[in-house]
Amino acid sequence: MSRVRLIHWKAEEAQPLIALLKGAGHKVEYDGKFTSPKTRQVPVVFVDGDPDKVAITKRQVTDMFFTTRAKLLSAINSARKQRLANPIAPGRLFSYHTRTAAQKMGIAKDARVGVIDGPRDYERVIGEVAEGVEFVEGAQPGCTVLAWFVQDPDSYLEMLPRMRAWVAKTRLWVLWKKGGTTRTGAVTPLLIREAAKELGMIDYKVCSVDKSWSGIALTIKKAR
Repeated sequence: MSRVRLIHWKAEEAQPLIALLKGAGHKVEYDGKFTSPKTRQVPVVFVDGDPDKVAITKRQVTDMFFTTRAKLLSAINSARKQRLANPIAPGRLFSYHTRTAAQKMGIAKDARVGVIDGPRDYERVIGEVAEGVEFVEGAQPGCTVLAWFVQDPDSYLEMLPRMRAWVAKTRLWVLWKKGGTTRTGAVTPLLIREAAKELGMIDYKVCSVDKSWSGIALTIKKAR
């Protein structure tokens, strides 16, 4: 029997996982947060989670296991065989996820943010912002950040060449609705990246904005 420390922000949501682990014969210790550097000498298994946040974490660390609830027990068995030589510190790992969407997008104090094709509740989507932040409609001179909400692939492809001119002047975020697929005709991260690549742009940052929207930051690819 192995000892497993289960870390979950919400105790009530952790109960089914605790029951699953105990049912498999593990001794379970519950903790509400991951703060002790000593625990990083122990293999870590991520279970489920927001796809965009999981993607970010996977790029940050390579010594952790990522799995679904259905495959959790198998992942734990694999993790028990791992030995960490130089683990990532918890503070570095989780600091990104505690930041607001505006902070992730680089919307700083007194920033002027151009909103393009935004939904009526775009201010709610972006959430809490710093003092002095101003939202304006469209791409305007003086904007330090552009938030371009895209929901239609054809419109995105048509407008992207014009938006490229702004990339050298400001920070461009392309926001799309989560959960869409190419089959359903929705905008996807792959579409955003591939179309940008054809115009000499690359993405350098991805973030989850809220429960419905994610964002990709684009920039001009530097010539070698």
